[in-house]
Amino acid sequence: MRSILLTLLSIAALLLTNATSAQDAGSHCSLETSGLYGGTTFTIRLHSSEIGRPATVMFGQPASIVYPAPNPVLGIMPAGAYRFDGVIDSQGVFGVDYPLPSRPILSGQRIFGQGFVLHRNGYYQASERIALIGEASSKAMWLDASSYLPASSFTATGTDSDAVDYDHDGDLDLVISYQAHVAFLTNDGSGLFTDETATRLPQGNHGAFHSFALDFDLDGDQDILATGGFDAAGVLIPATLFANDGTGHFTLHTEFSTAAPEIDSAVVGDFTGNGYPDFYIMGGTAYGASGMLHQIGSLYLNQNGQFSLDTATESIGWNNQEAECLNACTGDIDNDGDLDIYLAMTQPGGANNILLLNDGTGQFTDVSLAQLPELNWGDGDKSSDATMADLNGDGYLDILVANSHYSLSAEYTGDLLMNRGAAAPGFFDDKNANWIPNGDPDCVINIGVQTADLDLDGDLDIMLFPSEWFGTGTFPFVGHPTLFLNQGGAQNGIEGMFEKDPTFWTPGPIQTLFTSSGALFDADADGDVDFYVPCTGGIAVDKTNDYFFLNRL
Repeated sequence: MRSILLTLLSIAALLLTNATSAQDAGSHCSLETSGLYGGTTFTIRLHSSEIGRPATVMFGQPASIVYPAPNPVLGIMPAGAYRFDGVIDSQGVFGVDYPLPSRPILSGQRIFGQGFVLHRNGYYQASERIALIGEASSKAMWLDASSYLPASSFTATGTDSDAVDYDHDGDLDLVISYQAHVAFLTNDGSGLFTDETATRLPQGNHGAFHSFALDFDLDGDQDILATGGFDAAGVLIPATLFANDGTGHFTLHTEFSTAAPEIDSAVVGDFTGNGYPDFYIMGGTAYGASGMLHQIGSLYLNQNGQFSLDTATESIGWNNQEAECLNACTGDIDNDGDLDIYLAMTQPGGANNILLLNDGTGQFTDVSLAQLPELNWGDGDKSSDATMADLNGDGYLDILVANSHYSLSAEYTGDLLMNRGAAAPGFFDDKNANWIPNGDPDCVINIGVQTADLDLDGDLDIMLFPSEWFGTGTFPFVGHPTLFLNQGGAQNGIEGMFEKDPTFWTPGPIQTLFTSSGALFDADADGDVDFYVPCTGGIAVDKTNDYFFLNRL
């Protein structure tokens, strides 16, 4: 293995020693690569908002490495690894392009990778660990492992989930948002989960539509932002920040109120470039019923672990709309080193989504008219979720949108907005034909969308979360999580083109459900991406059964 890797990467074998790390320092840090195929160029891109800071990307096999406080457990990282060193450039990227020899590279073998950035506070910020299979040619194989979930997951109605190592033991746990509470499901390392909510958050629990992990105080552990919702009496629950004590036990730290009609979701990132995570929290009803001018969200800026409301954003034009915002995503769309925001908007008859360009200090300008394509003859859509990802491997973030306006043509129920890349960074074209088939009955009311490399071939696949609905009126109706495979890599086609995998969803006799989100993460530390989905309910049957699938690639 070592001699193959040495030839592959043309670098010396080095151990990363005497380093401390936090899984997420609150800045944007993510690693992406192309696939390992002989005769191609192996591309590595480590993204971070820590511009000018030293960066390292390592490849090898995983091991748990323990360090002293304040970061007692690093988690899973390569040991005895092969390493690239560099600096995060002005575009927020450390990149390497390496031409591979024409012979097969690590054929059928699995190699792990992880990126590190030396944060300005003196510790290493780590990306999530990824894996690749040399000459990958197989698609994901799924094992229904729902029995690995605790009994509590079969009786509640979850709306969102986030995978995070909150107890610093090297595996990813689940934080689940329920309308009545936030649940903490602890992973034993093999993908077997135990509900430890009562001990992880013994008091001050709140309901939430969504939850997000962030290290708000840069102490090396993951805290949780719960966006709130409504309690059983219909009283609005504020957004709440739960602080981690370093061992995965949480206390209520701060409650945040906003001028939005209701608190629904948030987007988290270091918008000001000071190294600390900020958040923009927004709200809205599922159907945007108000139809009146109102504030859609509030921006909270973080200075040394202390949040303050950005009052200028409260009255700015783009933040006051008749439409409402159900969700948002963030990323550096123009490769200038700061985080921009895309807002998914909704109201009866459709609304136009909003693209916000960051000036690097956390001040945003609406560039939607100039940089987004016109959709649905200018009427927009009823968008419920969005995510940014580089879908064609050109180094620029594209945007995927899930729409829930079932009266529109099927091609408008999801948007694939492709970044023009180096020719016009941050300008987008409508490429819906690359994604959802016209007239697909499973994809009419779409609530959520996520991406991950499910077949370890170096390109990103799409998981779409349609809602159950009556469709043709025949049992068992339609609407369930739907997998679209990127046709590059293992599919031997064009990267950035997608086809639905019809074999993906087969869990039991009643196959449809209401769900708005899920978690794509490596639950059993074998390198491939597993899948958890919370169930919010159903039409014909009051379903509450959550699902969990292990990838057996």
